Amino acid sequence: MIDFVDMIMNIIAPLGLAFLMFSLGLRLTVDDFLKIAKIPKAFCVGMLNQMFILPIMAFIIAILLNLEPIYATGLVLAALCPGGVTTNYTTKLAKGDVALSISLTAVMSIVIMITLPIMLSFTMQYFMGSETPSFSMTKIVMMMAGMTTIPVIIGMLVSRFWWAEHSAEKFRSGVEKTAFVFFFIVLALAIYSTWGPFIDNYNALALASISLIAIMLFIGYKSPFWFGLGEAQARTIAIEAPYQNPIVGITVAGIVLPNEAGGLSTLAVPVVVYGILIIPIVLGTIYVIVKYKDSA
Repeated sequence: MIDFVDMIMNIIAPLGLAFLMFSLGLRLTVDDFLKIAKIPKAFCVGMLNQMFILPIMAFIIAILLNLEPIYATGLVLAALCPGGVTTNYTTKLAKGDVALSISLTAVMSIVIMITLPIMLSFTMQYFMGSETPSFSMTKIVMMMAGMTTIPVIIGMLVSRFWWAEHSAEKFRSGVEKTAFVFFFIVLALAIYSTWGPFIDNYNALALASISLIAIMLFIGYKSPFWFGLGEAQARTIAIEAPYQNPIVGITVAGIVLPNEAGGLSTLAVPVVVYGILIIPIVLGTIYVIVKYKDSA
């Protein structure tokens, strides 16, 4: 069974990630990037939260909780991942600023090929020291581009040129449903593949993940008001700030630190825990905010 799981993690997970990013690209247009000029303040606050504050808080929490070096690195890896199309749907349900959510998703899906390898390399050097595995930064950047940025661009091109006159929405819906199936299959297999270290370290990693999510929900919701933005932007950034795509982290972990015994990399265990907890916590919190604010 472990050979099968190993095959899934090494082959299906990267392909599934590329397919997820392709499905994301189907919803993006050049206008989503141009809209940034119309909402510069909201966009900058969102990027500040997602690209800088989230990894820094993960870094601090890992140190304060004295996590083992590989798990500390894994927690930061979870924070370095981009969001996904799920945040756009969640923002719509929360009555947030969907245009802002899409713009943040669009930019993060492109810049991730550069930011994640660089910031992960620094994190590994800090926490793992001499045990940091050697890997080619150029190779990681190229692989990230192949699994994230390029599929997004291909999705945008397909959406723009292929079926402008065809059943576009039906095709998008089918691709997205397939992508979600990939997402849950990979996440379920990731739990199975890391079951031992997952169970042994769950309490510590769950505490770290919940702390990080809670802090980012608070900062993500409050910081827009500090810069004079409104309720819709606050809800959007509260969703975007902690909501990361665990499949990216799982895939990257297998690339930079593969498990020689087979199965999933130990580096991915914090990413798996974070990925399990992020959805119910964020959705639950946003539900409470919407119910409280809209009924006030």
